Amino acid sequence: MHIAVIIYDRCQFKKCNYECRNYCPPVRMGIDTVVITEKGYPRIIEELCEGCGICAHKCPFEAVKIIGLPEEIKEEL
Repeated sequence: MHIAVIIYDRCQFKKCNYECRNYCPPVRMGIDTVVITEKGYPRIIEELCEGCGICAHKCPFEAVKIIGLPEEIKEEL
């Protein structure tokens, strides 16, 4: 499973048009996967993120990365 994360020290939301939010497929379907905080930063809701990578590709400042999450162990070792 993959999810998107924002690297906040790279995020320059005042200089972009929130491409991470605007191109997010779930957001385009009406699901608030990317929300804007009171300070103006985008925030990705991990539980709703599909990990498709479009936000990372569209971010002009390379402030969004896709990371892999460890899968649950289904069997006892």
